[in-house]
Amino acid sequence: PSPQMGGAARARLHDTHPVLDWLASLQNPKSTVPPGWNARIQQDRYWYYRFSCSGYSLLGFVMLACSIHLETHVSQWWPWRLEGSLLVIQGVASYCSDVVFVGKTSTAHLIDRNLATSLTLCAFARCALNIMRLGFSRMDAIQAGGHLSVLPLGVLLYFQSKTVRLAGDFDAFVIWHSLWHLAFPLGGILYYLYTVSIGAPVA
Repeated sequence: PSPQMGGAARARLHDTHPVLDWLASLQNPKSTVPPGWNARIQQDRYWYYRFSCSGYSLLGFVMLACSIHLETHVSQWWPWRLEGSLLVIQGVASYCSDVVFVGKTSTAHLIDRNLATSLTLCAFARCALNIMRLGFSRMDAIQAGGHLSVLPLGVLLYFQSKTVRLAGDFDAFVIWHSLWHLAFPLGGILYYLYTVSIGAPVA
């Protein structure tokens, strides 16, 4: 946007350009959730929303537990342990951003958004390299199908969560955002447990 463009005009531009909106959010410590939702999220009935934030940490612990097998049979050069460690941190950042400081300004939102964006891009890059067998062992049909279904599903859930949030629908938001929190982790956990269970891949 032009330096001469007013704040309201820039806001409208971001609203109509998802990429610009996404880039701006990576530098903004403000919560994207209305302040009034903070107290509602703490209610007992929304325990599943709060719990869903731990999905990334659970996936990270599983990846770390499976790292020796992954390094031996899937890819020797991919930083499995680094990715697993970052996923553990992501779970903490997600809880701080989406539960503790939801509706408030906090650096937790910056950490959560930048880490989530980096890990999501990392997952898509790993998926592409794995499918093309560039530095990765061969996948079977179940592994390939998991990659090609879980990643797009997670992105769709994220955008659905954003849509209902912008519409001000709190009840729909906690459901869709919980599903977004859990789609990648559950898909990843099943993938890694399955990968370990089949042993060495067929050449």
